Amino acid sequence: MATTQRDVDASRLAPDRSTPEGRIAALTRRIGFPAGFRALQELSLVVGVVAVAVTVQFQLWRAHFRVPWVYSGDGLLSSMLVRRVVDEGWYLESGRMGAPFTSSRADFPTGGENIHYLTTKLIGYVVRDWAVTVNLYFLAGFFLVGVSAYLVARYLRLTARASLVVAVLYSFLPFHLSHGVAHLARSAYYIVPVAVLVILWVIDYRSEIFAPEGDGRSRWRVRRGRFGFALAVCGLLGMSDTQNAAFFVVLLVLSAVVLGVAHRDLRPIALAGLLALVVGAVLVVNNVPYLVERIDRGKNPEVADRQLIEGEIFALRPAKLVLPVERHRVPALRSLTDRALAGMQSPGEGGEALGLVGAAGLLGGLYLVGRRLLANDRASRAETSTLPTRAGALALVAVLMATVSGGSFIAALSGATMLRTWNRIVVYIGFLALVVAGWAIDRALARLGSGGRALRLAWGLVALVVVVGLLDQTTRSSVPSYGSLATRFDSDAEFFHRVEALVGPGAMVFQYPVVPFPEWPPVVEMTDYEHIIAYLHTDDVRWSYGAMRGRPEGDWQRRLGDLSFPAAIAAEAAVGYDGIMVNREGFVDGGAELEGALQSMGGVKRLASPDDRLLYYDLVPAREGLERAFRAGEIAGFRSALLSPVSVTWGSGFHARESDGVSVWRWSDQESVLELDNHQDTNRRVSVEANLVAESPGATIVLEGAGKEVEVRMDEAGSGRLEAVLDLPPGRTDLAFSTDADRIRAPNDSRSLYVLFVEPTIVDRAIDDLVGWAEERARPDRESATPAEAR
Repeated sequence: MATTQRDVDASRLAPDRSTPEGRIAALTRRIGFPAGFRALQELSLVVGVVAVAVTVQFQLWRAHFRVPWVYSGDGLLSSMLVRRVVDEGWYLESGRMGAPFTSSRADFPTGGENIHYLTTKLIGYVVRDWAVTVNLYFLAGFFLVGVSAYLVARYLRLTARASLVVAVLYSFLPFHLSHGVAHLARSAYYIVPVAVLVILWVIDYRSEIFAPEGDGRSRWRVRRGRFGFALAVCGLLGMSDTQNAAFFVVLLVLSAVVLGVAHRDLRPIALAGLLALVVGAVLVVNNVPYLVERIDRGKNPEVADRQLIEGEIFALRPAKLVLPVERHRVPALRSLTDRALAGMQSPGEGGEALGLVGAAGLLGGLYLVGRRLLANDRASRAETSTLPTRAGALALVAVLMATVSGGSFIAALSGATMLRTWNRIVVYIGFLALVVAGWAIDRALARLGSGGRALRLAWGLVALVVVVGLLDQTTRSSVPSYGSLATRFDSDAEFFHRVEALVGPGAMVFQYPVVPFPEWPPVVEMTDYEHIIAYLHTDDVRWSYGAMRGRPEGDWQRRLGDLSFPAAIAAEAAVGYDGIMVNREGFVDGGAELEGALQSMGGVKRLASPDDRLLYYDLVPAREGLERAFRAGEIAGFRSALLSPVSVTWGSGFHARESDGVSVWRWSDQESVLELDNHQDTNRRVSVEANLVAESPGATIVLEGAGKEVEVRMDEAGSGRLEAVLDLPPGRTDLAFSTDADRIRAPNDSRSLYVLFVEPTIVDRAIDDLVGWAEERARPDRESATPAEAR
């Protein structure tokens, strides 16, 4: 029976099983690690080096562990999910966000990252602090990635020296530092090296997965241990990172198809299909809440609805793989990258650089692939080592798949637009490139000899490569501003603790400005997810932010923007809010107009944050005034109309919502459909309003539906105003729009554009009395309030 090189290595120097170290050595030999692999000593070295690097890079002696190291944008989202896991059981729902409803993540398929949230749950159970949990898991990612990369490198027969270089530099890949705490699950990419190992096994399927043929054995007989391990890896992939799972499936299937065709063998294709099926099945199981939500309530068109162009925006820029990292320590290299990015039409996302060592490994791997392809005889092809050539070929496939207008764009054309951030395949390319670099380091160090002096020199060179590589891949900008973060964090904590003490447990507070959740552009100077801060700093208050947009629980708040401030405040009082929190950074005027409306409606300013950025107004006096003006049944009717509004779906012919942070608009095709759904069992009167713009003076836009036909004629400037009051029966009503305007030709925009709908609003007229009362109450010339109203 034929034997593989791995079998030969495993037969040498049987370890002494009488000691714990010997038993560990025997186990690692049986698994397939090379002879001489000393697991405890070598892994201790890796952990020690990573620990020193992490401590120095992040200046941990200055760190505040009870303050999250990213306190804005996606970092707040990560903190929110971890706090939900730690304090509320799991991340899918929170009763303290989205008030008066609950905040649900079911519309967003995040189940593919469940292993990370399970881990944070365990850490949180021990440390009992969400911020400490976030920071500890971020740091743990460096160790987990380093250990994983080291074990796979050693399994691939790299020496301990080369494997150390691979492990440390892969752990500090610029991708890791770029995504960091903000993308907590993305930063813990420790499954990727093992996934690469499985792909390499499938490439060498005849010896690594299937037992050698002979003695009448079936050519389909698998090596059960290795096959079982591959299945386990696929299972972990399906719950560790949806993106990495998808990248794995693509690289695996493409490699298997090429091999199957080249060898005229169905085995690699069947094997890849089975492994891909396992990954997909685990992903489906982990995303059952998302699937159930879609079945029960239909697709949410406003969440995770990726457009074709997004795949180009977040595609891989191959040049960035070999360019120096952004904000490099060396001014000349920093300037080179700045000029390159300025010259790109779209620079994409950060964190794509491989660093000096990784870039050299990638170029070396591509060179070996080209050399092998150009070799004209078997002997010449055999001169190239299998491992670096295969790693280089796999990296090339990844680049061709993920690059701008590459394979990923073709996949998106077929409908696979959900996966858009193909640039993040750099975690696969980075490991493959470092494996090639490690192989080259081994070849270079082998020429030094094996004596004691040569050994010391070899380790000295390895230390130099690690230090230079770390300095090249890391920047000072990745060190959190611990002091300023703590100042901002403490200021917010003081404010929200005072709010909580003032309103009491279970109180509902409405947050201004209204910001849809999730994924929304900045509002003036207020970044996305900033309203999450209120949730993070309180324990019993219910906050309005966080209900899913595209669902009635979230969209009712957005329609408050169609009302004047006094009317919106009256609506919030009718719903039952006890107070209003104002983030002044979300307003061009610093919230002055809103404050004036609050005071005119009886709201009382109670608190301001130490930096005067956040305000809290007591809404109870306004609610008492509402209760004096209307009967309880009327207020209940207002509440019902507000919280169960007519659902709006911008259907066929309408393009995605756009905004500049101040105005919102939608483009329409020549024919388009607006779908309105009345969830109540009685007729409801609504008004449909929008400013219309077309490039055809005198053109008409016609609305048909709900038993009415409304025609709007454009003026000489190509502008018009749509105002239609409609009576909607229970159920769904389609409003059809059509126009005889000419098509608008926009530069670099291939969409079919005819009419621009600016500030489109759909208002339920059931609250007309409430709106009238609020606007009358807020009139500047209104007589002074009675003593009862002024309380």
